[in-house]
Amino acid sequence: MSIAGRFEEALTSVTEDGLDGPELLPTRLSRAITKMLPVDGAGISLSGVDGRRIPLGASSEDAAVAERLQFTVGAGPCITAQETRISSFA
Repeated sequence: MSIAGRFEEALTSVTEDGLDGPELLPTRLSRAITKMLPVDGAGISLSGVDGRRIPLGASSEDAAVAERLQFTVGAGPCITAQETRISSFA
């Protein structure tokens, strides 16, 4: 199966109650990412050319807290990955 097919399968397997609205798509995508990659958590955010970052969704409450802390402090693996274009998971 292709990676796209595996991701589609992972995404359709995210069926928790309360995640069906379009506004929660980033949360569903984050949870599907954790099923595809060897990671404990994932987050999705937007970043503008002016350096502003907006967290959109996370795979768990712990991942959401970690994401918010990175934005508050201005440093962390997500920011480093975006700046260097190198992922930080092993």
